[in-house]
Amino acid sequence: MSLGCKEAFIYRVKVLNLPKHEMSSIKKLFDTLDLHKFKKAPKWDYAYLNFETEEAAKAAMMKIDGREFKKRVLVTEYTKVSEESFRTRFETKKKKESEQEEKEDLRTPAEMLADQVTPLYKLAYEEQVAKKHKSGIRYLNSLRKKLNTLPDLNDAARDQIAWTNDRENNEYEILDPIHSPIIKEYRTKCEFTIGKDLNGERTVGFLLGQYRDGITSVLDPNECLHVSEKAKEIAKKMKEYIRDSEYEVYDRVSKTGVWRSIMTKTQTTGDIMILIQLRTTELSDQQLTQEKERIINYWNGLKQTINTTTLLLQTWDGDSNGITDKGHTEILIGDGYVYEKLLGCRFRISSSAFFQVNTPATELLYSKCAEWCNINKEKKTTLLDLCCGTGTIGITMAKSVDKVIGIEMIPEAIVDAKANAKINNITNAYYYANKVEDKIDIVANERNEEVVAVLDPPRNGVHSSVIRAVRESSQIKKVIFISCDAKQAMQNFIGPTSNRFKGLPFKPSRAVSIDLFPHTEHLLALLLSVFSIEAQDNSTAIEYNVIALLNQTVFKSMAVVVDNVSYPLESNTTFPIIYSAKAPAAQTGYQYAKVYSSNDSMLIESFTRQPVTENTPHEFFNRSWNTHDNVQLPQIYSMLSSVNRISSDLHKDNQIPTIHIIGNQTELDEMNTNSTADITVKTNVTYISLTDAFNFEKVKVSVSGHSSRSRSKLSYKLKLKKKHSLYGYRYIKLRAMSMDSSYIREQIAYDIIKSVGLISTEYSFARVFMNDQELGLFGLIEHFKNPWLANVFANGSSSYDNGYLYQGVFQGSSNQSLTSDLSYYENVTLYADGEYKMRQKATGGSKTNFEPLQAFTKFIDEAPTNTSDAVSTWKVELDTDSYLRSAALEILLGNTDGYFSMANNYYLYQNPETDGFLWIPCDMDLSMGTHANSVSDMWSGNYSTFPNIYERPLMKKIIAVPEFKETFEGYIKNITAQLINPNITYPRINSIVNMIRQDVEWDQTCTRVHSESDSSSMMGGGGAAMSNNSTMPSNNTTMSMNQTMPQQGNSTIQGGGGNPSSEESVSWEDAVNGTTTSSSISVKLWLQAIYQNTTNFYSQS
Repeated sequence: MSLGCKEAFIYRVKVLNLPKHEMSSIKKLFDTLDLHKFKKAPKWDYAYLNFETEEAAKAAMMKIDGREFKKRVLVTEYTKVSEESFRTRFETKKKKESEQEEKEDLRTPAEMLADQVTPLYKLAYEEQVAKKHKSGIRYLNSLRKKLNTLPDLNDAARDQIAWTNDRENNEYEILDPIHSPIIKEYRTKCEFTIGKDLNGERTVGFLLGQYRDGITSVLDPNECLHVSEKAKEIAKKMKEYIRDSEYEVYDRVSKTGVWRSIMTKTQTTGDIMILIQLRTTELSDQQLTQEKERIINYWNGLKQTINTTTLLLQTWDGDSNGITDKGHTEILIGDGYVYEKLLGCRFRISSSAFFQVNTPATELLYSKCAEWCNINKEKKTTLLDLCCGTGTIGITMAKSVDKVIGIEMIPEAIVDAKANAKINNITNAYYYANKVEDKIDIVANERNEEVVAVLDPPRNGVHSSVIRAVRESSQIKKVIFISCDAKQAMQNFIGPTSNRFKGLPFKPSRAVSIDLFPHTEHLLALLLSVFSIEAQDNSTAIEYNVIALLNQTVFKSMAVVVDNVSYPLESNTTFPIIYSAKAPAAQTGYQYAKVYSSNDSMLIESFTRQPVTENTPHEFFNRSWNTHDNVQLPQIYSMLSSVNRISSDLHKDNQIPTIHIIGNQTELDEMNTNSTADITVKTNVTYISLTDAFNFEKVKVSVSGHSSRSRSKLSYKLKLKKKHSLYGYRYIKLRAMSMDSSYIREQIAYDIIKSVGLISTEYSFARVFMNDQELGLFGLIEHFKNPWLANVFANGSSSYDNGYLYQGVFQGSSNQSLTSDLSYYENVTLYADGEYKMRQKATGGSKTNFEPLQAFTKFIDEAPTNTSDAVSTWKVELDTDSYLRSAALEILLGNTDGYFSMANNYYLYQNPETDGFLWIPCDMDLSMGTHANSVSDMWSGNYSTFPNIYERPLMKKIIAVPEFKETFEGYIKNITAQLINPNITYPRINSIVNMIRQDVEWDQTCTRVHSESDSSSMMGGGGAAMSNNSTMPSNNTTMSMNQTMPQQGNSTIQGGGGNPSSEESVSWEDAVNGTTTSSSISVKLWLQAIYQNTTNFYSQS
């Protein structure tokens, strides 16, 4: 270059964490970002973009950095090189590559495979570890350099990363690497390809190279250093099996054949899992069934040498290779789990669950992690286990901390985590299936508490939103970061505060490399970070949070009044109906207020909240309580043995969450106006409880119910997207309670159903908004749609193979003479006429298959009643306890819309384990005082007078079996004495009434979205509409809400006939409490009367 000429530069951006191939999709990505020239080789997990100016390079980095692509988080690196040196390096590299291509490959096949799967095997183990350790040090040094040369930083930002300038006095310590205790046969999980070897023979092992490089030959794993002997033996036996098979191995080129892959998990406990993957396109159903039987017999026959704990079969007909969660996995032997021991804890491992493959080295990793947490015994300590997977880290440390909170976005992993906590008797661990950024503030409500976060992200990196959430959390002062590829995230952790990362940065304190994968180039880096600068002194400030929906034409903002001083609250950008701000902790009390648009005056809560010293939960405007101490009903019968219900936070008995439905107003208006039509609107839904806040996109909302569709307050169904759930449930219903002036009938009915051990939905309350309108107080129930069956019968397992679920819905659509009373019809098509609905088809079954229901009704028609085997015969076809308890409740709760009265509102579930049916009651709003029948017939105490009881085939037949009649009457007497008894039910009712009192008052002021009047219903009495002028209950009424059971002696309480006038408006007081002289039949009056009359009837009979 001649003197005086300006040197030319190339401004280069390196894009990291790309998939190694996927060239066409990567090109599309860059094209959408208007970046059309890039360089990337197929095997690279990075790409280069070259620019002529620094501004253009940095603009590209802004577009790419943090973007999620193919489930990977992209990051960028920037370099500036002279054009001359760049071209020199390029030509030198090209020359070397050309020379290497000319060399003849003299390696044996075993050496080729070893270079593929254990590339460091030729080095002594000490040299391997030293090489990996140097790689980690180089990265930390490059990170320091990169931070130190960041352009355009202000003085405050420079101060935050000042530690990068002091090279001689390192502020962080790099420890000696930790060796794996075992260096051979350490892998507990292996995934083998089924293919053909170099001689064209069928075999099981590893590909000799990358398939995308044209390599399809497979070599057995016999000489692989990292594969266990047991896994090698399994591969050998599988090879023998497929060589005898009539079916061909899968050909990746022609995409034909059957046998694809096999995965082994050979745990140190001795447990063995084998998962075989095959392609079914070329197999008939009969051939597949026969092959399953052969596989089972084959592996059962090897128990002397390979004692398989669980055997699974995965069918996968897609193009991608390897075991996948997209395939259908079926358990052939065992329960689908193996178990591993780790630091004295026992862990359940499913086929899809991630678990470290080197158990002894993992114990060193977790022990070091626990050591670096530096648990302060003088403070409460919460371990925040981020990206927790199946809970291994938190569970191994749970006994050393006060609380473990695990957050993981994969619901199946959370199911495993909860199961593992239960297995190890860990009661202080709480697990949530959420994104980290949506749940991390769960720890923000405790003061004088030390929070240590452990972040163990998946291999594809940690999203920048997670890092942002950790940095912005005022509670987290210490993070332990575990990663196989730390460079993908560490810069964002330790970089200075910016527009993108507003929280204070962390700085490295200690770093160590732990070798979990001997003979490979992989290591696991463990880094401890702490705040680099002290947080602002907020010791006297707390965060106030309130839920409110503002009428923008009246109010402009929210405020909190603390000790008579007002502080503005800001709407949350993610959850706009949450208003928050920091303000001093109150000395005398605080109130929330709505600020008027016109004159800045405020509508202040009518009560003063007690002072708190911690951040408030999500409080609700104008509610004087956050949680309510409710009385519970006793559990008088154990849950049915077939039930294995998930632990879910969906129903919060002591609080009322808020649901905000946000959608196109025109579409919502059309749905509400045409409420009898089946109109579905796609919306976004926000769910907020005291501690949780979730947003769900593309939620399908529709009007729910039958006769209630004509009322002014409508009920709704919500359907979440696939893979989305609210505490494990995709389908929920919001019950308007428009048929129930008491607001509590279904709550108490479902409480009683649960207390007698029956299956049904659970029930709780929710406050509901729709766009800018307050809809009021609703009941929240589960909809009987999957994953409901898996949640109830299989603890939420995604691999549960459910049976058929039928619903009785009263009357057919074309033949009005047919009802769902369980009469037998020879023509099976009559069952699908409309009186029965197929609510869930069996796994692998048909949506139109009513034959199991027909067979059951035929059994009822022909069932024995007085033979010696009558009881045992019935119990094969029906869980008789599920029906007899339900029948007893139908009478004791006075259900006028159930099986007896209307041949309606029940489900029959065919249990796949027994093929017998279970009875599931539902829809309890027309009970305990809402009657279309003569009350004297219903609460007489003599069940034989209950309307239609002997008209229904099932009841008529089963009650004719003496043993069942005795059981049924025993249920009536026991439930009456131990549950219906007002001394037991009234305290529960009183506590619920006191909890919802302010919300009922609010509900009555809400404008209804439907023009029809509630009073148009046929139902009166307890179900008649509340007028806007109806009287709210108070403790000064003649019969207070907290009344005890009136003394009736031994007399029988008499009821009137028929229902009261449908034009009558009934106050909440009368609907709940009522009197015997009122035309309204109250909940308490019903319970008192049925208890008294039933007790008298059986004492006199």
